[in-house]
Amino acid sequence: MLYQELDATMKKSFLASLRKTFITFLEDEHYVFVEEGVSFVTDAFVQRVVEDLQEKRSFQKWAQVDFEVPDDEMKDLLLQMEQSMRVKRCTLKQRSFYMNLVEDLGLEECIPSDYLYMKRRLAERQAMKAVQVEAERKVKPATEKQIETITRVWLQTFGEELELAEDVTQSEVQELFHKVNNHAGYGQWR
Repeated sequence: MLYQELDATMKKSFLASLRKTFITFLEDEHYVFVEEGVSFVTDAFVQRVVEDLQEKRSFQKWAQVDFEVPDDEMKDLLLQMEQSMRVKRCTLKQRSFYMNLVEDLGLEECIPSDYLYMKRRLAERQAMKAVQVEAERKVKPATEKQIETITRVWLQTFGEELELAEDVTQSEVQELFHKVNNHAGYGQWR
């Protein structure tokens, strides 16, 4: 049986799974292959989406029916999804978040009208912000509360006083917390 021969509910179920797989793949890859106005739906992309669908097939309503979707038809479905997502409009919350992020980074840029490209730029800007925050934390002095907490926890964990330099940074205190955490057997905090 072919995809076109399925009834409407099965088609709807399959398209919902396809869309979810499509979006999840884009998010997992941080939209890195998305270019403004340039389609990324290639044969390799179609193959990857089909592989992902096959892994999740057993949990879906459409998986109960044996059917196939020819490669050219699958590519057309993915192209339609790509186009519909590109013209999607940002929400007010997304626009505000994007502009605040750009402002925090000291950049001047407009929000791209291509939704998928905007998501890529947003992911890039969030990565830049994370690097900036980490760099600031490396030079920012630790607060009194952080120093008090790490000294108390260190004493409880290792049974010895912790001596810190007066100019200890937040990053250094964070490393000490990781040592305590690893020693206590809790694994990584992230």
